[in-house]
Amino acid sequence: MTPSITDIIPEFALIRDPKLRKNAISCWQDTLKQTRYKPADLKKIPFTPLIRNNPISLAQHMSSLARQCAACADIINKSYRRAFRVNKDYLIAAALLHDVGKLRGIVKRGRKWFEGEREKLLHHSLSSAAICLAHNIPEEVIHAIAVHSKDGEGKRRTPEAILLHHIDFMNYEPLLQVYMRKSLADPNRER
Repeated sequence: MTPSITDIIPEFALIRDPKLRKNAISCWQDTLKQTRYKPADLKKIPFTPLIRNNPISLAQHMSSLARQCAACADIINKSYRRAFRVNKDYLIAAALLHDVGKLRGIVKRGRKWFEGEREKLLHHSLSSAAICLAHNIPEEVIHAIAVHSKDGEGKRRTPEAILLHHIDFMNYEPLLQVYMRKSLADPNRER
């Protein structure tokens, strides 16, 4: 049996609002159909082609980010409940959807993955936001997605958008540093 998107990324179940969960899953299902990828391919596509020999798949990244965002929302909501609350469903949905546009922007040539022309023209933060807009995702979630990358620096960010940005980069930057160091130490690296 072919695995579904929820088999590959079970963290969709963390979204309590059934309509939001259904629409978030639809974003991935429709984008997979349009790009001709299968859900299982999300375990093969690197979450970023910018890191050579990146061992982290898009599925791993989505799952990990959703769990980290859920935990962060729980801690903040418990610790600061009198000051403000984070919308946990919105934060988890943003974590699960912030890179859906990468399916349109990452291409494979031979055995290597690259940023395609689409990603260079329309960054995945924008294409992900556009996909979500077409699937009736709440504007607060779309906002977090649209400003999650460095392209969103200097823009107003909601608490959920701030958390998504920092948690995403908390994963990306250490990996970049570790793998860039390994790449530089590799005598067989491409020059």
